[in-house]
Amino acid sequence: CPLKQFVARGARRTIATNEASCDQCYCFVCECRARECSQWRSSDAKRPAHCNAHSSTCPGATGASIWRALRRERRERPR
Repeated sequence: CPLKQFVARGARRTIATNEASCDQCYCFVCECRARECSQWRSSDAKRPAHCNAHSSTCPGATGASIWRALRRERRERPR
């Protein structure tokens, strides 16, 4: 998001700067707008906060494989 700061880390609980979103922010895991994601925020490490999700392979970015796996799982889940 060009309007909100994003920290690409493998954190499972909500990172405050990642929680903020604009109308165009998108959930990488659910593939929906951030405001429609039921798991955008989370204080439970067993249910990772989707506001932290990313696919980045940039230097310093960590945890992208976790988010790609959750996205794949969600896509494969029957609707």
